[in-house]
Order: sequence, then structure tokens, then C-alpha cells
Amino acid sequence: MTANIKTISVSEVWKLFNLGGTVLVEAQSGDDLDIMPASWSCPLDYDKLSVFIDSSHYTRKLVEKDGYFLLALPTAKIIEKLMFLGSNSKNSLSSKIEDSKIEFYKVDDCRFPLPKGCVAWAVCKVLPETEIQKKYDLFLGQIVQAFYDERVIKDGHPQFENLDADFSILPNFGGAMFYRLGKRLPVPGYDD
Repeated sequence: MTANIKTISVSEVWKLFNLGGTVLVEAQSGDDLDIMPASWSCPLDYDKLSVFIDSSHYTRKLVEKDGYFLLALPTAKIIEKLMFLGSNSKNSLSSKIEDSKIEFYKVDDCRFPLPKGCVAWAVCKVLPETEIQKKYDLFLGQIVQAFYDERVIKDGHPQFENLDADFSILPNFGGAMFYRLGKRLPVPGYDD
């Protein structure tokens, strides 16, 4: 396994994807790889995630061909690469991935390369909900593998407040309006 990248239980990764951050959606069919950012993604259950992928996106074509997608939780460290990936389509720029200068971790037995500069990754098998996909552009995925950067989780809980600001995930409010994740708010009598 690559330094700092650890396997996490499929039923535990939702904690990281439930934080409201922008995700990277990665899809691959053969050697054809594409990545796009998405703000509309969320857990559906402890082992399922959803993401909105418009029918015009190149990434969607690859998801539909392969039947799998990867969701990755990017950090402020790669915000310029994220903006490049979201501002360019592989429909018109075939060198989009190379031009983005995004780097990858290679993890044994993982069908996708994991984008660097992220803190969590979930490989999802598309659930066969074709009506929802056609009508709402919503893809539901069964998590089959999950990974995290060990620097962001301690005792099973995210620990972003103790990390460098570049490790912050990126809630998005449209276009280039991103915010850093804030500090944990203690709740007296309920903290564990």
C-alpha cells in the first residue's frame, strides 16, 4: 500500500463523504480515463454513495460503459487542478487529464488510479437504476472498495482541525466559490 493510504471499511467511509465537500468523479473504460468535479454527491447508506453526472459529460459515457466510478474527496492542496478538470471537457480536449497535471497513487487490486491530493476514495459499482439515471442524471453506487489518508482519521473520526489548511475538503457554492472545512464544534454531553 502507498504511504499514508490505508484501506477503510466500506461501511465507514460515509463519514468522510458526508462532510459536504466537492468530489472528483473518475471513470475509466480500457485506457480511456476521465475525471470531473461534482458538488452534488452524498451517502445513501453506510455502503452506498450517489452522484449527479450530466448526460453531456464525457465521464458519464465512461461510467455507463464500465459500470463503475470512483469518488475522491479532494483538498485545498489541488484546487487549481480541480478547477482545470471542471473547466475543460474531454469531449473537446482529449489531453485533459495530462494537461491537468493531476498525479495518481497506484494501489494493488484497485481498478482505478487514486488521484493525489485527496483524503478519501471510494470505488462504486453502479446500481441498476436506469430510470433515475435517465430522468435525473443521478447515479447510485454500491461501494466495493474504500481508502483514506491516515492523517485525516483518528479513532474512526475525521480530524481536519489538527491538519494543515491544505488538507481541508472543499464545500462549493457555485463556480470558483469554495470554502475550507472549519473546526469541530463540541456538543456538551454528546461528544465521544
